[in-house]
Amino acid sequence: MLEPIADPNEMDLPVADAARRVGLTPQELAMALATYVRVILSGNAPYDRFNAGDQSALTADAQEGLRVFRGKANCVACHVGPTFTNQLLAQP
Repeated sequence: MLEPIADPNEMDLPVADAARRVGLTPQELAMALATYVRVILSGNAPYDRFNAGDQSALTADAQEGLRVFRGKANCVACHVGPTFTNQLLAQP
């Protein structure tokens, strides 16, 4: 849960600094993030509706962000599928 925080290709922030910013220990931060990820529900979010063919579900700005996400930023190299994860940790 903490690797993306410290990864220089993602958030590039020391975990201790991130934990301190939110008033937690690194272990508490990891547990909080893991709990959050386990309860994420989706299915009828604007992105889901857009992905299902409703072109009006996302604003023009959101659609541009999605183009950057899928294209220039290449976020889809790791953030793929309906849960935006390949279930692998980033490789150095």
